Amino acid sequence: MTHTAPANTTRAEQLLLYALIASLPFTDFLQIGLVAFNAAPVMGELGASPEEYSGVATLYAVVAIGTIAMHRWLLERLGWRTLVQSSAALLALGAVVCGTAQRLPQFAMGRVLMALGCAAFLTVGRLLVNHIPPSPRRFTGIRFFASGLAWGGVAGPLLAASALAHANWRAGFFVLPVVAGLIALLASLAPIARPMHAAEHHSRYQPGSLLPLIGGSFLLLYALQRASFDYFSHATDLLVMALLALPALGLFAGLLARQRQPVLAARPLLTTRYLLGLAIFCVCYVVLGANNSMLPVLMQRALGLPLEVVGRYLGLG
Repeated sequence: MTHTAPANTTRAEQLLLYALIASLPFTDFLQIGLVAFNAAPVMGELGASPEEYSGVATLYAVVAIGTIAMHRWLLERLGWRTLVQSSAALLALGAVVCGTAQRLPQFAMGRVLMALGCAAFLTVGRLLVNHIPPSPRRFTGIRFFASGLAWGGVAGPLLAASALAHANWRAGFFVLPVVAGLIALLASLAPIARPMHAAEHHSRYQPGSLLPLIGGSFLLLYALQRASFDYFSHATDLLVMALLALPALGLFAGLLARQRQPVLAARPLLTTRYLLGLAIFCVCYVVLGANNSMLPVLMQRALGLPLEVVGRYLGLG
């Protein structure tokens, strides 16, 4: 999609845009770290098993996948500002629901709302960088985006540890609406590009076209999630479930290829450079996720450190 970049922006306006670019990945990684680090206290207070808590993570991922697939369709109809502000509002609402949850279903509903809000953050931040005219300013935007991502990974464990030390795990979720409000404010003030496409060139959403994507993603992610608990007792069932996901995802790709203006334009991305970059990103993301998931468990169970101390060490690392 072609966009026109804001021209003749002042230094203050550029800083507002950079701050918005940094705050989007920062907030996404902040809430991911908060939820991952709080797994034990949340399960203990809500009476949830590890399997049930992992199921909530799977639900979050599936909703996020569907929302990201609809990103272009939403952007064309809402515009940048409204999309970012709406996403921030959903994040704030979901965080409040999680923070006040008394049972796991309520917590799961909060995570669904947070997925609807946070799913677009990384994509929006990356695209805002792309819409800066080729110049040193674009490289500055890349640095702000990367810095926001890195500091979000630091702030998640620190926020969770601080909440546990001074109150309880719920306090961390009540910080997120403040961060979401800052994003909404920056989206109101920052100079953001406007779409150039007329309405007749907008992507077309066909009802049911995303169902194979959502269904296939759910089957695959659910099988992977359950493999941590049922691999030896239900290995065949899990393998069948994962294999059933492949034709569903293939059907989605086929439906996408037949559409003249698909809701998810994947064909331009099928280049060697993009696929190589995507593979590198996936490896880094897996390593980062494994680090954030396993280190708290090892430090708490093997070394006997309290979670508050573990969070500070992770943030320092």
